[in-house]
Amino acid sequence: MATLGSNRATAFALIGDNPGGFSFNAYTMHPSDKRMNESTDGMSVIKSNIIDRSTGEKAPKRFKWPAGKRVIHLQNKFEIEHVRNSPFCEGSPFKPSKPKFRVLDKEKDAQVIVEDAKIASKAEYMALHMELDQLKFVSNVYGCFDPSEHVQRKHLLHYAKTDPQGFIDQCDDDLVEIRSLLSACISEGIVKEEGTIVRWVVEGKPALTLGVSREKAIAKIYEDDKVKEGLRHQLSAKRKANK
Repeated sequence: MATLGSNRATAFALIGDNPGGFSFNAYTMHPSDKRMNESTDGMSVIKSNIIDRSTGEKAPKRFKWPAGKRVIHLQNKFEIEHVRNSPFCEGSPFKPSKPKFRVLDKEKDAQVIVEDAKIASKAEYMALHMELDQLKFVSNVYGCFDPSEHVQRKHLLHYAKTDPQGFIDQCDDDLVEIRSLLSACISEGIVKEEGTIVRWVVEGKPALTLGVSREKAIAKIYEDDKVKEGLRHQLSAKRKANK
């Protein structure tokens, strides 16, 4: 069980969007926690000045991020160890897959913010300035089939802002033209998805299975020029007929 001491302040920041805040008090220490050697019961507890009426003893201190507050600062070294080694802290011995908070590093966090801003700026620039052929392909992949350039760019800006790195990766994908073709064919009903199975539908003929998933279908279209050209021809004919 921890006792009191002092140290320079350490900040802990909530991860992600936690408008309701977060709190915790005591926990069972991880077996690899070095404090286990000094513990008699394996519990990490910081005592508060509040008396528990049921036991007559000091109650465990609750560490709390109030609603709307993302960062708390601690100076007591035992409190810092308690929070840093908890099951909820990023990088703790528990290695939580979805940590609630992390140690705040001003330099590191500033670097991350700057890098994220660069990625966001690049994604938005690509959405606004990519060549028209590329614009059409990427728009189709993201489900926009409107012929208007401005409508397409507006549509892509949404994805560039919500998932900048994913958008950049999609634009740089060597198979973006094939993905565009498949997406357009699905939109026109030329290709149908039945569960995970992707089939090419040709009137008067048995449906051709392109793959058991979209990725398999994309690989099939990429590798088979006859399938690729057949889909392009059918798509063009279907769109002319719909005008």
